[in-house]
Amino acid sequence: MIRGCYTNVLRVAAIGTVLLVGSISGAAAGASPVIAKQAAAGSGAGGMNMTPAATNCGNGVSYRPARGQAMTAADFAALGIPVPSGRSPLTMPGTHWVVPQCAAMPAGKQPGGPSAGSAPAVPSGTGARPAASAQMQSSPNWTGFQSNGGGPYSQAFSEWTIPSSFPIPPGNTYESSWAGLGSGNSAKDALFQAGTETDVTTSGVVSNFAWWEFYPMNAAQKIKNFPIRSGSVNYAQVSHTGYGKGLVQLCTQPPGQSSFTCIAPITALWGTAYAIGSSQFECIAERPLIGGYWNRLTNITGVNFYDCSGYTNTWLAIGSINRFYYYMAKTQTPSQCFTAPWATQTGSIYNSGNFAINWYGYGWPILRSSC
Repeated sequence: MIRGCYTNVLRVAAIGTVLLVGSISGAAAGASPVIAKQAAAGSGAGGMNMTPAATNCGNGVSYRPARGQAMTAADFAALGIPVPSGRSPLTMPGTHWVVPQCAAMPAGKQPGGPSAGSAPAVPSGTGARPAASAQMQSSPNWTGFQSNGGGPYSQAFSEWTIPSSFPIPPGNTYESSWAGLGSGNSAKDALFQAGTETDVTTSGVVSNFAWWEFYPMNAAQKIKNFPIRSGSVNYAQVSHTGYGKGLVQLCTQPPGQSSFTCIAPITALWGTAYAIGSSQFECIAERPLIGGYWNRLTNITGVNFYDCSGYTNTWLAIGSINRFYYYMAKTQTPSQCFTAPWATQTGSIYNSGNFAINWYGYGWPILRSSC
């Protein structure tokens, strides 16, 4: 969510339009019949029950395979969508699709990149150090993994769980889990990301929602017609589809259900002012920036990431390549921004894309500028 201070203003041609597709029935070799329905009042029969999506996500078409079949590689190609990993919910039979409706997040609340320190010695009590190919970094707002070179990566995806329940915290808490492309470490190296957020109030009220963002524009968008439940399995994929444009895809599987619900892809157009760093992708648990503060971290005990991968000419698991390993530090004073353990990946992922987050404490709010 935020890596450093930036003053440049991004000029955006358009951001947040749902990818427009048409009805396809075996349009490409090997394609399964695909049903599409225009998301507008008075649209014809077929497809799914849709409501008008006249929001800043744009008007679009929702689609799914006919008769519950799985989407094939030919289907995605015919729709102009990058073919996802074979383990993606986008390829599963029975996946339900909806046209997303978005709303800007409250002013001052935004995802972004890490504010990272140098690579210190592993603090005591943080578990085993990852494999030697992982470079240690501490951060007041990130924990997880980011590729260190390689690529170019044009896609990133991961799945993760949301805990089923949460203890009442000593203060309002916040956490975002997401997959992203780019690093966000300079005014010209952007970050394209999508995920879920879980906030818990001091009265025990839990709020889960899905979001996506192109950073450093800080136009974080909440998907308001896409419920995210505690205990759910969630999936995000972001794709760099051409110069100055990309694609967001999000899916969720509520507890007790066997199938996923996915949004119809959102096309983001950010023009030529910023480039996505093609050598970075990441899977991160983070406390977001709110009003200039990194606030308390939601108790994310039980958050597990699966299949954290980036795409070159094939899908590569994060554990099979050189990578940065971020552990999150407590922050009560500026001197603690990069020293005390807070939340960390435990054990080693080796050649896997799976890892767990070990939560150590809520931490304290601190101004971003202090770090």
